[in-house]
Amino acid sequence: MTEGAKTLTFVGVAVGLLVVAVATRPRAPSPTQVVRAGDLLNEVDDPLSATRLQVIEFNEETSSISKFEVAQADGLWVIPSHQDYPADAEQHMAEAAMSVMNLKILGVAATNPADHATYGVIDPDIKKLKPGAVGVGSRVTMQDGAGDQLENIIIGKEVKDQQGQRYVREVDRDPVYIVPIDAEKLTTRFEDWIEKDLLKISPFDIAEVTLNDYSVELGIGATGLQVQWDRRGEMTFAYSDTDAKWTADELKVFNLEKQAFDTVTLAADEEVNSEKLNDMKNALDDLKIVDVERKPDGLSQDLKAGKDFATDREAVQNLAERGFMPVQVGADSFEILSTDGEVLCQMKDGVEYVLRFGKIVLGSEAVSYT
Repeated sequence: MTEGAKTLTFVGVAVGLLVVAVATRPRAPSPTQVVRAGDLLNEVDDPLSATRLQVIEFNEETSSISKFEVAQADGLWVIPSHQDYPADAEQHMAEAAMSVMNLKILGVAATNPADHATYGVIDPDIKKLKPGAVGVGSRVTMQDGAGDQLENIIIGKEVKDQQGQRYVREVDRDPVYIVPIDAEKLTTRFEDWIEKDLLKISPFDIAEVTLNDYSVELGIGATGLQVQWDRRGEMTFAYSDTDAKWTADELKVFNLEKQAFDTVTLAADEEVNSEKLNDMKNALDDLKIVDVERKPDGLSQDLKAGKDFATDREAVQNLAERGFMPVQVGADSFEILSTDGEVLCQMKDGVEYVLRFGKIVLGSEAVSYT
């Protein structure tokens, strides 16, 4: 065989192998490819390998996008969408993963993209949505620890008269399917993913309570932002397990003329209102977290602030909007006080909780910044 013939033979073999490779290589599903009823929408070997969940929702009234995310970082569950706040998510994440993976297709509702709005499965991509968009679904994405995508679907409307069934489609694919799905497991409510009990205390372990009755307001004076501190009183009450009653350890009233506190005592015909104090003790146990916001840089854990922070107009306004104001307590030392005073709770084991109550959260009568 001549060299030219050999070359042609090798080229022919190479081309043949290329044709075989092209014909047999894995192909990405077509955007219009339909999976049959009875098949699994997206088969995952181990749903519990999910370590990151992201849910994107669209608000039709405000035409805005909200994003919620929970993930595992260095062995701990956190909520990146809420400043990496610690999450109590191991069990919840497992339930969420099981609710959206290996979904059995009950039927095909549509294959035409023009029908996506009808079934509420339009992708909540703010870059693609037009003003006044309707029929936008919730995009659910899950990944494993290696960053591989386990699930990426858009959950739409509920199927009429079929409890527990919804319209769903895969992102970047056209067909709309009917699947059984428990969307409640995919909650984006922050409080559903955390330890809601703020103090995690038992009211029976409270030994002493101090009420700092004051208010502060932020105003603008000749020298710029000024804080008006209205001090009224400080009261400390102790609880005795022996006789199951409260006593007043110290009662002080602020004297405006002297700009100092005067100590007062109960009259012979006066006594502590134990019912109110018991109600407060139980209320401390009932405090629940519903959301978190990161405090501005420059504040220590005990909310002490330096002079630089107190003169930072943006940082001060950031706190003031939530009901917390810097008040000078030393030459170069400032303390953050709150619009509605403080409660100091002393436990039997010596642990002390300091609660500063800020403004009521807009639109809620029972939620305040604390």
